[in-house]
Order: sequence, then structure tokens, then C-alpha cells
Amino acid sequence: MKRTVFEGQTYKLNCGTIATVTKYVNCGEVHIETNTGYKAIVSSSRLRNGQVQDRLQRTVCGVGYIGVGKYNTSHKSGSRWFKIMRRAYDEETAFIHPTYINCIVSDKWHNLQDFGKWFDENNVDGYHLDKDLKVPGNKVYGPETCVFIPQDINKFFKIHPYKNENLPHGICRVGVNFSIMAYSKVRETIKEALCDYWNWKFDSAKKLCNKYPEFEDLIMNYFEYYFNLLYPEYIKNKVIVDLENTLSNSKHRMFLLKKDNEKFQKEFTNDTLNVNIYLFIKQLKMFNGYDIVILTAKKIKYKDLVIKWLNKHNVKYDELIMKDGNMSDIEFKKVYTKIHKEEILFALDDVGANANMIKDEGIPCLRIEQK
Repeated sequence: MKRTVFEGQTYKLNCGTIATVTKYVNCGEVHIETNTGYKAIVSSSRLRNGQVQDRLQRTVCGVGYIGVGKYNTSHKSGSRWFKIMRRAYDEETAFIHPTYINCIVSDKWHNLQDFGKWFDENNVDGYHLDKDLKVPGNKVYGPETCVFIPQDINKFFKIHPYKNENLPHGICRVGVNFSIMAYSKVRETIKEALCDYWNWKFDSAKKLCNKYPEFEDLIMNYFEYYFNLLYPEYIKNKVIVDLENTLSNSKHRMFLLKKDNEKFQKEFTNDTLNVNIYLFIKQLKMFNGYDIVILTAKKIKYKDLVIKWLNKHNVKYDELIMKDGNMSDIEFKKVYTKIHKEEILFALDDVGANANMIKDEGIPCLRIEQK
């Protein structure tokens, strides 16, 4: 057969790119390189007919390309990658799901082979790929921002539109009153129902943290962002943090409480730091600008002791409120929360009675249980 293919010749492929012959061995072994940089060995007949797939051509939404390797769109990672590309660059998908508007895919994932490798190293069967939990408000799909999370965490933070007269998320109308979807308690005002909703959400978040302790920091970090995203008009600026057995670990001295109260109080200096709570409030202060109020029923005569402990552990706070008088612990905290309830976003406390009292005042409170 007469040779028809020579080095230097160019051919337009059916996919639209141009292939240049770089080496001819025989009709079954023709080396080519396309204008995208893709190199391949093909037969001369396939080349003449343009039947060569350019794996570096950006065929997916004009951005993604298959690349050279074992992954393709029929692979589990390939179908997930294709969906991500459509979320970011397909106008019809963005129209149906407005949360994807302005999303992009990192350069590191334009090549399916790179995404496929990351997918195989990180995927957990039954988990969902998420771009928001790790970096709240994130619009970039990439290896630095995405994480696989359990389905129930993903569902917990989903925002579903309600058809209830533009009521706040989670609130429904019951006659002339208001309630939440989680249970049947009816309130006269939207604000009261909203407090019910967020108390329920806090309790649910805590259960998720207990179920998935490896995601605890991500869940609590995103929870505060989620609130502000849904209800900017309800944003408050104070976070109330109990001291003993919440910010500190006091279990080592609890046996002294009834035996020697004075020694029990002074042994506070040997409390260790509850690192999870410390990191949580640190982030709230540094990145969100909230005022951290340490509210403790410890008597004010121990103020120097407490300040020394807080400084020792580098705890950043805005106010330290201590008991001055003979009120019970719960009465002391109730007075403060009543006065400042319009400023308080939420509270953290280890005592069930205190947590319930704070919730009754319409303030979400997360009860902290020491492990």
C-alpha cells in the first residue's frame, strides 16, 4: 500500500483539534501531537478519518478535560467530576440551583486524572462531597476546600425554601400563630418560634458531633456561619461561655465541693483547658468579631485567680462576669441573661438547669458535657 502519511503533516480531528505527525513508523504506528499538547500513537486510517480522541481538549463545559490515565467519565470518580463541572459552569444547572451561581473548579481539578486520584484517596462510601463545611461560604471546588461528609451532616445544613408567606427558614404558620417543623409547640410570635428552632438545631448539632466526633470542629464552625447566612437581621454580638467544666476541666476537684469549698475554689488554678471550647470561641472572636463573655457563678473574691488562669491559657475574652452576693448560681445567671438577652447570640454551659433556664429566656444554649 502506498504511504500517504508523512512527518509534519497536519490533520483536523473530529473533536476539533489539530494533530501533527511527529514520527511515522508504519501505517499502524503513527506518532502525533495535537495543538493541546496531547501525544498519542494511532493508525494512519484513524488519523485520516479524524477518529482520535484528544484527551487534553477541554470538552467538559469548556473547562474540564479527561487527561491521560486510567480515569474516564464512566468511572465513579468521573461521574462525580462531571457533576461538579456542570454545577460550576452549566447555566441551566445554576438556574435550577442558584446556590451554584459563581462557583468555579480549581485548576487542580480541571484534569479528571487529578480529581480521580484525589477521589480514590479520600472517598468514603455513602459520604457526600462538600465544598462548604470546611470553608464556609466557599465557591471553589478543589482539594483544599472540599471534604467527604456523612449524608446526615450534609442534610442538616441544607437550606430548603418554604412556601409559607416568606417566613424565616424553619418556621411555619399554625393558624394565627407560629411553630417549627421539628415539633408541635405553638408560639405567638415569629421570634419565639425562631428561638425554638435554634434550640432544636443546637441540640441536633450536638448529637451530630457526638455521632461524628472527627467532624465536631467543622460542624460547630459552620453552625455559626449558617445562622448568620439565614438570619442577618437577627445577628447578635455576645457569646456567653460558662467557666468551670465548660471552658475548664474541673472534674479532678469535684470531690472537694462538699468537703472543703474553699479548697475546691482555689484548686481551680489546676484546671486544664477544654481545648475544643477554647478553639471554638477563639475562632468566633478572631474571624467573626463576637464579644466573648465569661459568665461564671464563681464569687468575685476569686477574680484575680480566674484572670491569672485565663491569661495562663491565653484565653481572649471581652468581659468577665462573676457573682457578687448570695444569689444561687442559676439566679445569678438568669439576671444577666434577662438584662442582655437582646445582645446574646447563644450560650455554652455544662449545667442542665442553667442551660434550660437560658433556653427559656429565648436564647439558644449548647450544654457541654465533659468526657
